[in-house]
Amino acid sequence: MLYSTGDLHQKYNNYVNSGVKIETEVKRGNLFPVVHGLYSDDPHVDPLCLAPYIYGPSYISFETALSFYDLIPERTYSVTSATCLKRRTKEYLTPFGVFRYRDVPAEAFLYGLVDMEANGIPYKMASPEKAILDKIYSLRGVGSTKQLKLLLFEDLRIEEGDFEKLDKAKLIEYGSHYKSQNVNLLIKMLKQGGNGEC
Repeated sequence: MLYSTGDLHQKYNNYVNSGVKIETEVKRGNLFPVVHGLYSDDPHVDPLCLAPYIYGPSYISFETALSFYDLIPERTYSVTSATCLKRRTKEYLTPFGVFRYRDVPAEAFLYGLVDMEANGIPYKMASPEKAILDKIYSLRGVGSTKQLKLLLFEDLRIEEGDFEKLDKAKLIEYGSHYKSQNVNLLIKMLKQGGNGEC
């Protein structure tokens, strides 16, 4: 389970000094600090479920989600999440790994999320379609659908066959909320048909 400092003070409220009790449980290896104000009672907790509790509101996306769905070949060694209205990137170095957070438009934030669970802890992850949109949105401007195809299939190394299996209607629907040149090019590419043969 995850505990805030407040949760633990409540849990140990029958002790004379709950703060000392928390420190004692950490020293005994019964509690593991994640970041300031957040603890886990499991040293092997899945980092994915920690991300939204470290900084939020947020959901797992970008390279982490693309790797989770096997859409990109690389394995990621940090957990990258999407936030909104933060206007800056954040990074936390913790005993459980590196956690990064990037903004996406508030209008697009709630679309295409999947409910997940690990170690009994719920969290949200972008669907494959949403993860691709978030990633494309985060990159510098792409000038043409030809360049976008190179980005998808050569730079990100998404297999064209895997891309074809994605739900094009969802890509177009979710993408309409980004107001982004890159995402608009993707929508144009999809409406013209296929994976960018244009």
